[in-house]
Amino acid sequence: MITSQQKLYTIRVHDASKDPKTAEELLKQMLLAISSIKMEWGATVITCTTDASGELAKA
Repeated sequence: MITSQQKLYTIRVHDASKDPKTAEELLKQMLLAISSIKMEWGATVITCTTDASGELAKA
């Protein structure tokens, strides 16, 4: 999701139930989302917010 001018927008929805739960897969999905924001929205990502799982620390 992205917030712009106090509005929340969904960037993409991904069913990760069959994906491996690894730092590498998480990083891949994060980079895809950032790329989508840059290419489709013309915006610059300045921060990402996630939960505190161990995979996120590795990614």
